[in-house]
Amino acid sequence: MKINLKKNFGFMVGTVEVKYPLGVLRIPQDITEEVASAAVRMGVASWVVEKVAPENKAVAVAENKSGLERPVRRRRKRAEPEASAED
Repeated sequence: MKINLKKNFGFMVGTVEVKYPLGVLRIPQDITEEVASAAVRMGVASWVVEKVAPENKAVAVAENKSGLERPVRRRRKRAEPEASAED
């Protein structure tokens, strides 16, 4: 899981203030889950959606259509504009 800090965020541990850098932080390595959820609740961070690779699936091979005959497309003739009646 990852979190994106948008604003400065820090908290006090005893008499020491712990500050985190702006940007994307990994949850277990860079920041704890409890602190990350607190940052999201305060509105200074948002969760980063991680993309998951799809499983390897057997895909059916598409039929080769190059040898097939194309359908004939017939176009209509354009309608001629009506002759304007001049007085």
